[in-house]
Formats: sequence, C-alpha cells, structure tokens
Amino acid sequence: MNKTVAKKETISLADLALFLEVARERSLTRAALQAGTTKSAVSKAIRRLELQLGCVLLERTTRRLIITPAGELLRQRGQALLGDVDDLARALEAQADGLAGPLCVCAPPELGTWLLQTCLAPFLELHPRIRLILRLDYAYQDLFDPHLDLAFRVGAVVDDAMIARRIGQFRRVLVANRAIADSLAGKDLTAVASTLPMLAFGDGESELALSREDETATVTVRSDRFSANTYPALLEGAAQGLGIAVLPDFFVRRHVQSGYVVRLFADWQSTDIPIYVIHRRASRRSRRAEALLSFIGPELVGLSELARSTEVTPS
Repeated sequence: MNKTVAKKETISLADLALFLEVARERSLTRAALQAGTTKSAVSKAIRRLELQLGCVLLERTTRRLIITPAGELLRQRGQALLGDVDDLARALEAQADGLAGPLCVCAPPELGTWLLQTCLAPFLELHPRIRLILRLDYAYQDLFDPHLDLAFRVGAVVDDAMIARRIGQFRRVLVANRAIADSLAGKDLTAVASTLPMLAFGDGESELALSREDETATVTVRSDRFSANTYPALLEGAAQGLGIAVLPDFFVRRHVQSGYVVRLFADWQSTDIPIYVIHRRASRRSRRAEALLSFIGPELVGLSELARSTEVTPS
C-alpha cells in the first residue's frame, strides 16, 4: 500500500457538503443559514478541509469570497461524490424489504398523544418494521439533532433554516366543572371576563382573545389559587372545581363529551392556532419520514372538526 495514501486523512462528507454550500452561496453566512448551522462551524469545516487536502480552497477579501482553482476542482468532483453517496443510500433503502428503522418525531405532549391515537399508531400498523421514537416536550426540541426526523409545532414558525408545512389548526376553549358552569349560566362573557376564576398554565400571565359575531372579549389568564405546567393537571384542577382552565380543543374534546368537564361560553371562539410539521431545510428526509408525511396528507384528519365537536355540552 502506498504509505502516503495510508497516512492521508479521510475528509468528512459533512465538511464537504458545507464547502459545496459555501461555493454555491459565495458566502459563509448564507451557507450557514442554508445548512442550519453557525458561520463559525462552516469556517472550521473549510479550514479542516484545507489542512487535510494541503491546499487553499477559498480566498477571502473584505468584499467577496473567491474559489481557488483547487476549490473549483473540489466543487466539481465533490458534487458528483455526494450525488453518488446519496444514490447509494437510496439504493440501499430501496433494497430493504419495506420501510424499516428508527423514525424520531417530537411534539408537545398533548398534541403528540393525540397524534399517536389518530395517525402515528395506524401508520405503525402499516409499517411494522419502523421503530417510532416519540419525544414529548413543551420546550422546542433541537432540530439540528441529526437523529431527529420531523417535529410537530404549534404557532408561528419563523426560523428561515426550517421548512414548515401547515397541516391543521386548533382552538383554545374554556372548561370548568358543572358547579362553576351553572353559576355562569346565562351571563354575558363581556360582563364577567375580568372576574372569572381562571387557572393558569405556568407562573405567568396571558390573555385569551375571544369573539362572537361582531363582539370581542379578552380574558386575562392568571391564578392566585392554582396553576400547573401541564394540561392534564389543569384539566384535573378544573374538574375538581378549582377554577376555569384554558385548554386545546383536541385535548379536551373527549372530556367534554363524557361530562367530566363542561365547556363554557361555547358561542365564543378563539382564533385558530396553526399546527406545522417541520424539518431542517438542508436535511434529506429519510423514506420513513417521507412515508409519514404522505400518510398524514395535506391536513390532519379531524382537526378541522374539533372546534365544532367541542361545543357539545352534556345535559
């Protein structure tokens, strides 16, 4: 074996991919944004390549970034190399007997549980060799984790490094036990909004805007009596008569229908809160992730009907 070749370090495909992004964007900053990483990480990757290959790939001036002849050669050959690696990965996946392997998905706890009941469990029945890893957390998971395939999030997604597809929406509703519901029967929300015995999520204070035809009302959500950092705990507090909870309609639906809690002011509606499935812009989704996205379709079945369904009030 040639001793020079034997001692040569193998360059990282990840570093090569970052170099190609820089060559395409002609900017470390834009390349970092597209790759979902930092400018410092991109710069270090380029430096590693230059040290390993023993040549200068980029020349930086105050105004622009220039690709050297060696860098241009690496760009041409490297693009073809990564294309071959990608084709090989797809061929190996296709050779497998059906879809198999891990699929890591994260979501807020109650949404994730609802997804498990409505689409994730049926999806696993169709693909028994897929191993689902479901991470449930109110905090946003790090989508730059290479082991994370997809994430479900609620509310606006403003990160340009992510691709987001809106798949549904939900509303927040007011619920309490029967005694509190009876005490508020026939009362106008605009007259009592400031005096409602609310239960709070967490230690902070928030506002819930509700509307009915041409009327609007704002409920201040804070509590000196009981607060909790999970929706199941707030549901239980409402059922025990501690106050009024604000809960997602998809979470509280069956509890309203069973009579465990009662929805209040059902003719008032909150604004729609969007639900997105997101992934990193620069990532190549696995066939398992693609299959789940196709299974979900353009919209989560059932979410569009939840607001109407939760208006059912037990007699």
